Amino acid sequence: MRNGPIECLLLRTGPLSPAPLSPGAEMLANRLARRARHLARHARRAGVEAYRLYDADLPEYAAVIDRYGEHLHLAEYEPPPEIPEGLALRRLRELLLACRETLGVPLARMHLKQRFPQSPDRQYRAEPGAGERIVVREGELRFLVDLDRYADTGLFLDHRELRRRIGAEAAGKRFLDLFCYTGSATVAALRGGARACTAVDLSRRYLEWLLENLRLNGLDPSRVRPVRDDVRAFLARCRERFDLIRLDPPTFSNSKRAPDFDLAREQHALVQAAARLLAPGGTLWFSHHRRGLRLDLEALAEAGIEAEDLGSALRPFDFPPEAAPVCYRIRRRAGEQPGHPAAASCGVSPRHGSRRLRLPAAAGADRARAASRALGQPAAGAAARLGRARGPRGAGAAPAARSPATCWCSTTPG
Repeated sequence: MRNGPIECLLLRTGPLSPAPLSPGAEMLANRLARRARHLARHARRAGVEAYRLYDADLPEYAAVIDRYGEHLHLAEYEPPPEIPEGLALRRLRELLLACRETLGVPLARMHLKQRFPQSPDRQYRAEPGAGERIVVREGELRFLVDLDRYADTGLFLDHRELRRRIGAEAAGKRFLDLFCYTGSATVAALRGGARACTAVDLSRRYLEWLLENLRLNGLDPSRVRPVRDDVRAFLARCRERFDLIRLDPPTFSNSKRAPDFDLAREQHALVQAAARLLAPGGTLWFSHHRRGLRLDLEALAEAGIEAEDLGSALRPFDFPPEAAPVCYRIRRRAGEQPGHPAAASCGVSPRHGSRRLRLPAAAGADRARAASRALGQPAAGAAARLGRARGPRGAGAAPAARSPATCWCSTTPG
């Protein structure tokens, strides 16, 4: 046969029998089997369908494996330059094979991505086209996740306890969700009885996703005020007060429509600006996943803000102690006047235009196809595409007549 002017030979073969697992891959399969049995019991009791199975427990198989219902979301850490491409591909193939044989998940329901360290010059982008979207349960809540198109799925698993706490504290509160992403915290707050919700994000797609999640949970979208804006500009001009606030900035972002954002540089300004919007007795929860990035508690104390590290208390059952989220409970010192959050506090003009945050595009499809061919199965479209995934993304007395207002602030790793 010919492909235009090129002579070609077409070969048809059946599925190849998988080669025996190497000793290292056998260790991986045994670990996956033990973790799956142990976590499945916890997940059933909690009514959770999305949870973490594995996070580079064996250094030779450096990947994160999350279960979303009947699907697996696998994010391979980018191999270091000294690892030969052939060896990295063999380990990826063994990882896929171990998942298929041990967890009983076919390749068509495995969604492959690759994690890499983010920087201002190297960030994730969205994969063009439509990804596979499914609904997963988290207690009484339902969330829509996209397993293919974006670096993250739309639901941060290590924020599960944070969402539960927000729902428990939201009754009768005015809730503000900053960098709201897909609105999972807003859904939890409304389900918990929040009086009113304001959700701020620069991405129109994420705000649309928020509305989808609201409808999925039978919640009235008219109870939420979606604001498409740069959060820093919103904080600089907002004069409202809120009882419950969640602040969830990314690690890095850049856009033509807004100043570049770097969490390490701006976290303290954001925390102080958000704290100024708290009603009396308010509390700020600051949580992120960038390991090693901590708040300067002394600097906050000088600004009249008290903080307590509660990350271990908010660690989900599927995350080990060393992977507990960085989480602080922060409150304004009694008697401190909030004042107006000046534009300079976040380094942006109150009138600065909005912009859309973009996630990195998935890349490396050739590696995914090569790995699936090694398993004797064709790549199943987006389900077998190797994309980019996110890398390693209190105190103070309240008045007696009201419960302490709370602000949750969380960030995502780079």
